[in-house]
Amino acid sequence: GRALEMGRIARSLGVAGVMIMPIVGPASAGGVAVGLRDIAEKTQLPTILYQRRLDIMPVEQVVALCRLDEVVGLKYAVDDLEAFRRIVAGAGEDAAMVCGMAEDPCIDYMATGAVGFSSGMANFVPGMSLTLLERFAAGDRAGAEEIRQQMVPFEDLRGERAARYSGSALHAAMERFGLAGGPVVPFAEDVTAEDMPRLHALVDKLAEVERQMQLQMKEVV
Repeated sequence: GRALEMGRIARSLGVAGVMIMPIVGPASAGGVAVGLRDIAEKTQLPTILYQRRLDIMPVEQVVALCRLDEVVGLKYAVDDLEAFRRIVAGAGEDAAMVCGMAEDPCIDYMATGAVGFSSGMANFVPGMSLTLLERFAAGDRAGAEEIRQQMVPFEDLRGERAARYSGSALHAAMERFGLAGGPVVPFAEDVTAEDMPRLHALVDKLAEVERQMQLQMKEVV
């Protein structure tokens, strides 16, 4: 009910499209398939699905959902490349497939059919994320990998200890860049004073790479 209500609000505001967030709470594969189809069809807006679990969103059902006229994309965030390969084979022509796990695994997923990747780091090092994507699209996989390796240490920090800093590390990095990171969501925790120097060291190194890339972009223009 809440999802349908938000869909109606989105449509009334004239938004270009919506993404259905991951299922939280009790759910079954059959129930999720019916529910997602219902939301997509009744919202009547271009819809992106967000997949984080294969048990309640198995490959065959995701393929079927991606073939719906209303579904235009899939944000795939399951650490299973073979399952993604099967989804691309079944519905890659029907919906845009996106790696939803940021930069770390993005090259393998783009090589398997993803058109791009989600990125939290693009909030403060957009040049690095965009250049990684552009290099891969141009066939320069080695060049894309060079950038990815520079970004992985920060992603590793985000993922430490059950992804303790998944969101808060991004907020702290933005603050380090002089941007408005803002508070973390309820039930998450801020980066501790003990870990902050390590985060700052990683971010400062990224900032220098980003600065060089921005200069190169200006020279090209």
